Amino acid sequence: MLTFFCRTPLRWGRGWVLALSFGVVACGERPEATAPSPPLADLLLDPPACGTVTTNTNLSGDCMGPLVVGGSGITVNLGGHAVTCGTVPNPPSPFNGIEITAQTDVHVTNGEVKNCGTGIAITGGGGHQLSNLNVHNHGFGGGNFGDGIRLTASSNNDIRNTTSSFNHALGVRLLGNSDFNKMASLELEQNDGPQISGGILLAFGADNNTVSSSFLLGNGNFGIGIAGSNNTIDLSTEVRQSNKGATPIAGTFGGSPMPGIEVFSSTSTGTTIRATTLVQNLVGVFLGSATNTTIQSSEASNNVLQGIRLTFGARSNLVQSNKAFGNGTFDLEDDNPACDANTWKSNKFGTANQSCIN
Repeated sequence: MLTFFCRTPLRWGRGWVLALSFGVVACGERPEATAPSPPLADLLLDPPACGTVTTNTNLSGDCMGPLVVGGSGITVNLGGHAVTCGTVPNPPSPFNGIEITAQTDVHVTNGEVKNCGTGIAITGGGGHQLSNLNVHNHGFGGGNFGDGIRLTASSNNDIRNTTSSFNHALGVRLLGNSDFNKMASLELEQNDGPQISGGILLAFGADNNTVSSSFLLGNGNFGIGIAGSNNTIDLSTEVRQSNKGATPIAGTFGGSPMPGIEVFSSTSTGTTIRATTLVQNLVGVFLGSATNTTIQSSEASNNVLQGIRLTFGARSNLVQSNKAFGNGTFDLEDDNPACDANTWKSNKFGTANQSCIN
């Protein structure tokens, strides 16, 4: 061991300083500080479990779904926070983000639901309100997984001012006996996946529902698919670029051409499509063998194939006061001989496949 006595004051002391070292330390020099160790990488930790709520609730932070609503007549305010089922988008999770089963008059608002099997699942009951929500990136599981919002046998619900996007199946799915629901000011984008996918599906037995003032962009097999009856699409709803990147599913809903709006089959009757805009889809509006449908005061222009097409078997429909220009094959097409019992009246268009269309 070497010992040095330095008379020169050093920066961290004055007077005589004793320096002990196994090497040489020059007088008046401070030994070089050791570089600090780099911090450990941040760990991705799941937030705490959401659990079950039975009274009015305000979230104070993110939580891990499912959040189960176990009471009626309550408000669940997410407070700008997120209900999540994983730390990455579209996990292979079987869980729902928020579950409401057999309850009434529940209001869920103001937050985010992400990365679950299904975002919000409502079963039975009804009279709920979903508002100011961002529901996204749900589902790798197939089947009923992958919907942003799913209603099963639940009626008189109000879904508004909500975004449902980047889900692996449907932005909003209404299954049978889900009636008299209102959907307004929704934004549904890029809902697409290997199964049936699209913006909104009103399935068989989902009747008397209304979609208004909503925007749909780049959804999979259709923007809005309708298999129920007496449903209404209204008030400046706009559907663009349906089927972007999607693969047709053979035999599904009669070999769907992936349109902006499709009314699927003869079981669907009394649909109203009014004051809507359908542009840059594969087909603007496509009627299968649906009956008693009204398509009125809408625009169906610049679609890849037809603007409005009624297939063989679609009868007793009214197509009135619409505008259709710049579509790839015909602006207006009726596949029934002499338009059968369909009425085409006061439409503005460039091309049509039959003289009975006007």
